[in-house]
Amino acid sequence: MFALPPILPCVRPLLVFALLSLPAFGQVERATLARPHTHVVLSGPNLEGLLNTECERIRVYAFRGEQLQPIPFQIDERTPDGVYAYEQGDERRSDTDDGRLDLNDELVFRAADAGDRVRLDQVKLGQSAQVELGLTAPEGGQAWVYVLAFDDPPPRSETRYVTLDWEAGELLGWTTDRVQLHRSTKHQALLAFNRLRFRDQKGELGPDVLDQAKFQLRASYLFTDIVRRFDEVRSAPLAWTSGPVRALVRFNMEVYLIWGHWVKPPSTSGAGGRAAGSCELKAYGDRVEIGLHLKLPVDLEADAPSNLRTSLDFAPQAGTVWLWSDKNRQRLRAGATRRQHWKKIDTSFPKWVCVSTDSGSILAQLRLSERLRRKTHELFLRDDAEPDPPEDLPGSLGNVGFKVDLRALSAGTYSGEVVLQFGEPLLPGTEGTLLRPNEPLLCKASGAR
Repeated sequence: MFALPPILPCVRPLLVFALLSLPAFGQVERATLARPHTHVVLSGPNLEGLLNTECERIRVYAFRGEQLQPIPFQIDERTPDGVYAYEQGDERRSDTDDGRLDLNDELVFRAADAGDRVRLDQVKLGQSAQVELGLTAPEGGQAWVYVLAFDDPPPRSETRYVTLDWEAGELLGWTTDRVQLHRSTKHQALLAFNRLRFRDQKGELGPDVLDQAKFQLRASYLFTDIVRRFDEVRSAPLAWTSGPVRALVRFNMEVYLIWGHWVKPPSTSGAGGRAAGSCELKAYGDRVEIGLHLKLPVDLEADAPSNLRTSLDFAPQAGTVWLWSDKNRQRLRAGATRRQHWKKIDTSFPKWVCVSTDSGSILAQLRLSERLRRKTHELFLRDDAEPDPPEDLPGSLGNVGFKVDLRALSAGTYSGEVVLQFGEPLLPGTEGTLLRPNEPLLCKASGAR
């Protein structure tokens, strides 16, 4: 019980009415989840109570700041064969369920937007169905979101975390609440990034820290040494979906090898329902996942080197650039490496490489399919004035990435995934914040209490 303080008689009835009109949330269980860089992607089986509901009638809420708030989310539909139902582009497609949530569709939101646990059965928001999602991290911590269906849905959250950027019909890249990543328009390669800018604490974009993303294919075939780089790669978006939490882009990618042979996606669907003739990119606010699915048309020589290199070369305006990996825990400063330090570097293939600049950090991973895994893959690291085309600035400053051994590789289709996670400036030993999104959250769905 509590007593009202002395107030004017005419005001007292209004205050009492207002207090009685507040939503009765009951006891609140506070959120303890600390996953600022993790996104949650749930398929239909986690939302059984909402299956066959029209996606446009669904909203997602979290209890934060003593009130229930709508949070940014999206539902990415998939066709029966598992391919995303892209909303735009020349090869856009539709699901066959008339816009209803089914088992293979995906609900996407940020773990950082989840909130406290409340008793929704005491609050009437007009929902016709509801599901409580409880998120638990392996390292500890939990939080909740509420997925509700309405006959007359209220407005969505107006917050948007990622936006695709276009110029004259060409996809430049994307801008998010944390980074901007754009490609060079001098080349026809969608992944030839040459601009990376981090947002500061005020939300303003800082200096461009990237000179150029690098790609180099070296193939030995019939006594011929073939070298192809980004300036010889052709790729463009085929279809895309641009939601508030992530953007999905299906794109082609091909490079001429020799004598009528091209390295390009296969002409038939691969495992997992991957679309024919394409690769796929998923861009989040602080993360990008690039899935490559390519067919090698010839057998490569067994007695001559063949390899694939992918790396990021940084720019002087990045300030002080530090490099380290899971195999090299002691950081190296780009532009200041001495020969004696190079001898101590473990060049075996790393699980991840981290680069930290004055304005932000990048943790890079290269995940290879089983057919591509070898012990002869290497760390790529270059830090000198020698040309490494294509480039906007001569030489290499902390040019770091992965080198995949392709010697004696037989003709066939191969897959891999490049993952870039972006964050604040880091020191060795603190990269766990960028690795943690690789540890999935446990999600438990139930009818809201």
